[in-house]
Amino acid sequence: MSDRLSVHGRTVCITGSSSGMGCAIVEHLGALGATVYLMGRNAAPMEESEACVEGVGGKADLAIFDVTDAAALQAWIQRAAVETGRLDVMINNAGFRDFGTSFVGGDPGV
Repeated sequence: MSDRLSVHGRTVCITGSSSGMGCAIVEHLGALGATVYLMGRNAAPMEESEACVEGVGGKADLAIFDVTDAAALQAWIQRAAVETGRLDVMINNAGFRDFGTSFVGGDPGV
């Protein structure tokens, strides 16, 4: 892989990194040498994701909050950029749905 495409030494923020695809992505990026900032809602699975990254030799930092908290999200991204002097990749993996909204027969606003 060319240096231009390498994530070694890069800073990556990823939302929804406590399970599934998010967990696999952070573990892989950590193994490739990225500094990975993990974010999720639940502490126990987030700590497992952090341990996975560090277990493959990567650097990880975790934050616990809900992705719908815009102020917390903005502060987290800013902290990653300030602490590492850069923000190279942002992966928006977290999903949410407003279960109080029905799209049946209506315009989903997309």
